[in-house]
Amino acid sequence: MEVKKLVDSFSYALEGIGQALQTERNLKIHLIVGTIALVGAVFLGLSRLEFLILFLVISLVVVMELFNTVVERLIDLISPNFHPRVRIIKNMAAGAVLIAAVNAAVTGFILFYHRLDQFSLEFFIWLSQQPAYLTLFLMLLLLLVLLGLKYRRGEVFSLQGGMPSLHSAIAFSLATVIAFYTTSPLLIFTGYFLALLVAQSRVEGKIHNFPEVIWGGVLGFMLTVFIFQFFAGG
Repeated sequence: MEVKKLVDSFSYALEGIGQALQTERNLKIHLIVGTIALVGAVFLGLSRLEFLILFLVISLVVVMELFNTVVERLIDLISPNFHPRVRIIKNMAAGAVLIAAVNAAVTGFILFYHRLDQFSLEFFIWLSQQPAYLTLFLMLLLLLVLLGLKYRRGEVFSLQGGMPSLHSAIAFSLATVIAFYTTSPLLIFTGYFLALLVAQSRVEGKIHNFPEVIWGGVLGFMLTVFIFQFFAGG
């Protein structure tokens, strides 16, 4: 019986976290950033104590975000109508989250700063000498930039349609990668010709309009040129 109660308690707790993740965007952001920080800590070889400190400050941010969510839900339930005191209480709860987030950011900066300084130099030198990995890095960066643009337009989960065209951006980016790694005019022409076909197919399929594929192609081309020039200069 006691075991069943314990299992039920864990189930209810996980259900609460899951519900919060479904409705609270800030909690999702905190968890994503925290996960990236923990993976980076393992990759960069932080000590056990440093890893523990990082884990604790990340957990504090998540806990405070959950606490803030609970406060907001309770207040909305008790006092659905606007009241100045309600605003003060919500602002205080949000302030607690802010303090925890700033604490985590400062702690992360202290823990990662010196390691990232040396690691970034070695990483960029290595990456500039690896065409395949540099291209993969570019594709991931391009994907993040485009999804960020779609997010600002309320289309973060939409890969079909919208501004700009993701397929056109990737197609023109890959064509530009080919142009950087070959001196053959035929290969360069073929790359951009295929990119144009991709863009045309998006318009003919009525998935994108003409400006969306144009902006996608321009962004893919410009970002690729910037990244390759950056690494070439480095």
